[in-house]
Formats: sequence, structure tokens, C-alpha cells
Amino acid sequence: MNWQTRIKSFAGVSASEAVLVDRILTYYPYSASGNNENEDILFALLLSTHQHLQQGNTCLPIEKIANQRLFASAPHGDLVELEIDFKAGICMPESNILLAIFEQWTSQQNEVIPYIVIDNKIIIQRYYQYEQDIARYISNLSTQTLGLNQIEQSGKDLFNDLFPIQSSIDLQAIAAANALRHSFMILNGGPGTGKTHTIARILVLLTHFFPNKIIQLAAPTGKAAQRLSESLSKNFNSLAKHEEKLVRDIVGVLSPESITLHRLLGASIGKTSTLKNEQRKIACDILIIDEFSMVDVALFTKTLKACKPGIQIILVGDTAQLPSVEAGNLLSDLCRDSDDKMSDENQTFIKQFCRYDLQPSSCSAYDHIVTLKQNRRSNQSVNKLASSIVQQDFKKLDDLLAGQHNSLISKHDCSESDFYNELQRKISALLNEYQQALVSAKSPKELLNEMGKFKVLSPVRKGKYGVEGLNKRICQHLCSLPAYVNEINLFHGQAIIIVENDYSNNLHNGDIGVIWDKQHGKSQAKELIAVIERENAPPLELSINRLPKFESAFALTIHKTQGSEYNTVLIILPFGNSEACTKELLYTGVTRAKQQVDIVATKQVLMQSLNRTNQRDTMLRYCLELSAN
Repeated sequence: MNWQTRIKSFAGVSASEAVLVDRILTYYPYSASGNNENEDILFALLLSTHQHLQQGNTCLPIEKIANQRLFASAPHGDLVELEIDFKAGICMPESNILLAIFEQWTSQQNEVIPYIVIDNKIIIQRYYQYEQDIARYISNLSTQTLGLNQIEQSGKDLFNDLFPIQSSIDLQAIAAANALRHSFMILNGGPGTGKTHTIARILVLLTHFFPNKIIQLAAPTGKAAQRLSESLSKNFNSLAKHEEKLVRDIVGVLSPESITLHRLLGASIGKTSTLKNEQRKIACDILIIDEFSMVDVALFTKTLKACKPGIQIILVGDTAQLPSVEAGNLLSDLCRDSDDKMSDENQTFIKQFCRYDLQPSSCSAYDHIVTLKQNRRSNQSVNKLASSIVQQDFKKLDDLLAGQHNSLISKHDCSESDFYNELQRKISALLNEYQQALVSAKSPKELLNEMGKFKVLSPVRKGKYGVEGLNKRICQHLCSLPAYVNEINLFHGQAIIIVENDYSNNLHNGDIGVIWDKQHGKSQAKELIAVIERENAPPLELSINRLPKFESAFALTIHKTQGSEYNTVLIILPFGNSEACTKELLYTGVTRAKQQVDIVATKQVLMQSLNRTNQRDTMLRYCLELSAN
């Protein structure tokens, strides 16, 4: 009996799980007898560990699979059809028996295996090492200060010019003062709370107090880096008109340029090693990373190892948003249990700049974390929706949606045809203005402006309610060619998104553009080009033949839109299936809107989404506590 035959006997295995099976067989010695129950249990344990890792967790708590029947029957997805009949699965024993089986197996191995058990959690050694390294670096940085003690009057005056005294506590000012003291700082806050506004002023202050330090701005994706650069440019342009000459002079030497972490490290596609590492350090003294919730443990570990001693690191993000696509939940883990309290020592330093009184704390464990709370940008209806999602208050969310006449389908007997018809109606209404712009637009810039006013969002890529199906439906609706099938048939006005970096053409993963017919309104002949949006510069025009890999972009996954904003957002939660929907995903989708949010969903799916959280199993908190002791 071989392993493929053995697998058939106990479990239906999906295509993604089959890849994990191949990986596990590298370490799992097959028993020729083929009827050892403990081997089946161990195999299921290791397969579950890899499956959990694919879902973004770095470890698997044993109690999550103890006394469970795993891999029973066949899942309703992309299957490896080894058998058609029902699969009985594997009955897992109690936690202590699982641990005993694992420990017996590891004790019999002559070679090093990648699995270990820590704190009743099974984890792949490499990921435990990542989290240990992160905890060690962060714990070390958190104890270091920048050496500023007594601040001269000119520095205090500059601070007050940038952050005038308010009647209530200004957490943006608190964050800026913190950035002048700590070698490690986290600026947390939702969309519109002024994180970039604060960072722009922190850059002015750091440049004043530490004029010889090299500052580097970075983000996890090309689109996030571009958005940071554009947002900082707007802030710098505003500060360049400041009444104080010192502010104007400093802003004049600041650069808003931001790059991806991969580019900062010199990463190459298909390679795990980077040009910048422990031996060849990044040439900067201050590193600011935006959209940090999107950074995974492997990437952050490489970044920390490439940082030179004495560096200052400032992380910026929103703990309520989605975590990274790959393993880890870094921002939430690093901010967990933090509050508005600060140690007396930290308050003494801050009061040199501003006389705000924060609640005293008996320790300084979270002095380096500031969470901005006041939304200064989105309208109140969007804010209230976001707040109800964070609080998991379904009644409040339901009432708000009903008051805004959103398409929350509450009928328990709602048919899929009713759902589909409502979806079609909403999409048609959303596209009305864009259809008019397709005819009247005199330049691609006009089309890009119209396209930026709305976005259809889905939590999934595949299926009729995923972005692939939605984009196909929208393109068929807009395209004059009835035979439209996919992106091969480009048409005037088609929205596109770049999905891979192309530095030679200054294109980044996540860049948005439109297909423009240069003969539009002039002749029947078509001369199609791609026009890529550049917020603070003229759009980039290039031949469609020079485009790297791209996709249609009328509809995007919620993951893809992190860091972006639109006037109106239409969120589609798939009919009868909410497995991909979580509170964090819903919050991220809603907070993409500046003015209006519309949701097409059944009440049941929305309730399930609200009650499902993206809480991940990681070891970072455990490692941080060990480092602290």
C-alpha cells in the first residue's frame, strides 16, 4: 500500500490540501503495514498544521483538533477525486494522547524535523523562529530611546506650530511627541483618523531634531507605497504654505517617496534570500512602514534583520483591518492590551511639548503605542456603520442599513434569483454615470475620475459573486462587443488593475488604469492604449503591448482595496455562503467608502460575517512575554 492508496481510505482531500500532503510525506515515514491508527492520527495532525498555516496562522493549538473528526467526506470545492464515495475521516483523540503520539514520533527520528510543540501548540520550526526573532528585536528596540531630554525653545515652538494646543487631548500630538522619544513606535487608527497627517508632521520634527539621519518610507505593496507617497505629497504641499518659515524650510528638503519592503530589501521573484540582510544592512536611520497590518511574519523578520543597530522604526496601520495574506497577525499582536495609559516618565517627556494629561500607568509596556480614534474624513453614516461592525452589534448595523435603504435582504425565504436580480439592479444603477462618461469623456483623465468614484467589492475571487464573475458581468454590460469573453477583448473604458510589479515602466501591483481609444469620437478605427492613474502627476500612458499582467478592475476583492478610497462602495456578500466573510473583511470593505456604502447580502450571511472574526493563532505574544522576562 502506498500513500495515495492510504489517503483514499480515510479522507477526501482538496487540491490545495494535496500539495500539503506531498510536503508532509517528505518528513513522514510511511509504514508498510498500512494499518497503524497512530500513524493516521499523526498524519492528520501534521496535515492540519499546514492547513492552519495556509489560513494565516503560525501555529495550531492542539485543543482545536482534539476529539474532532477531521477530513470526513469530500469538501465542496476543487477536489482531487480519488474516490467518489463518502470518506469517514480520522477521529482525533484527546489532547494529551495527541501530544503523546507526536512526542513518540519525534523521539524516533534520526534527522531534524520541522515540527515542534510549544505551549500545547504545534508549529513549524521556521515560523517559531520568525516570531522569536521579531520578539527579540522589538523587545530590544522598545527599551531604547532617542536621547532627547531637555528640549530647546525653538523645538517646542516648532512642535506647537505643527500641533496647536487643543481643548481636549490631541492624540496626534501625543503620537508626534512619542516619535521624538522612542526607537520603536506604533501609530494605530482607522481610516480618516489622520495617520498620514500625523506622519507628515513627525517627519518635519525628526528632520529638525535629527538633521543628519536618513529617513526611509516603505509599505508592503506597490499600491500602498504609491498611496503613501501621494498622501504625503498633499500634506507637504499644505505645510509648504505654513506661516512659519522654519516649517517651510524643512518641508522643502523632505521627500514623500515610498517604496515596497520587497524593493527595500532587494527581494527577487522566486528567491527567498534578499540583497539586504544581516550582513548588508539597509542604509537608513529611521524606517516608517505604512499599512503594517498587511505585513507577514516572514517579511518583517527579514526587514528587522536588515536594519542596522540604533535604527528607529515607526509602524503605521489599523488593527481593525484585515491581517496579512500570509502567516501572522503582527499589528494586532503588537497592540494587544494597549490603552491610553502612559507611564509617568513618558508623560513627563510629552509635557515638554503639550500639557495633556493621560491616565497614569504603573509600567511603560505600551508607552510606544498610540491609537487615533477621531475620524476626520469619512461622513458620519460610514463611521457609524464601521463602528457597529467593530462592536459586532448586528441590530445597530441592521437599523443603519435599513435607514440608508441598503439592499439587506431580510426575507428568510429569499431565493437566489431574487438576490441576483437585486444585484443586477444595483450594478446597473452604479454604472449609469460611467456609461455616460464613456460617451462624453474628452480625455482618459475624465474616465479615471469617474472610475475612481465607485467600486464593487467582493470577499472572493471565484464564482458568480466573486470579482471574476462580477467583472465579466460588468464588462458585458458596458462593452459594445456582444462576444466579450475575457480581458483578451479589451475595449474603450475598461478598468484594469496591474497585478505584478514592472519597475522598468514604473508600474506596481495594485496600480489602477483604464483602456482608452485614441480615436474615440473621431473614427471607427480603434487605437487602444493603457492609461494608468497617477494622483499627483499626469496619468501614465503606454501601449497595451507593454502592460505587465493585469485584470479587469470594476470589481475588486476587499483585500486588494486596502489603502484605497472611493466615493461609493457596493459590497457583494455571496448568496448562501459566508465562509470567506469576517468582521475584519466587512470593516475593511465599509471603510473604503468616503460617502456611501451599499451592501447586497442576505441577513443570515451578514449576521454570520459579523460574528466570524479573523482571530489568528500565533506565538508572537508568547515570545514577547518570554523576551520581557
